[in-house]
Formats: sequence, C-alpha cells, structure tokens
Amino acid sequence: ERFKARGNELFRAGKFADAMTEYGKAINEHPDNPVYYNNRAMACLKIFRFEQAEEDCNRALQFDLKEAD
Repeated sequence: ERFKARGNELFRAGKFADAMTEYGKAINEHPDNPVYYNNRAMACLKIFRFEQAEEDCNRALQFDLKEAD
C-alpha cells in the first residue's frame, strides 16, 4: 500500500513517470492486485505510453475474469 499511496501522490502532482515507477513497485510486491495495474495504466496514458497502458489493462482484466469463474 505504501507504494500505491506514493504513486497516487505523484500522480496528483502530475509526475506520471514517477507514479508509474511506484505502481510498478506495488505490482512487484503484490502482483495479484488488479488495482495496481489499473493505476499504472492511467499514469501510462497521461504520458502517451499506450501500449504499456493496454498491457496493464489486459492484466487487470485477467484478474477480473478469474474472479468471475
């Protein structure tokens, strides 16, 4: 959660690349949490990293689909 919180602070400050890094750290600690992928995807979109945003969205959706089964 600390990495997510820091990422959120950076995102609000407009430091999207730094926010991506923090969300990446959160993902490394908890790779099974789709929220972190969603957050990183939003930061990616802000700096026009569309392919990475799409990858993160797809990863988040995989978790949602697993829970639906």
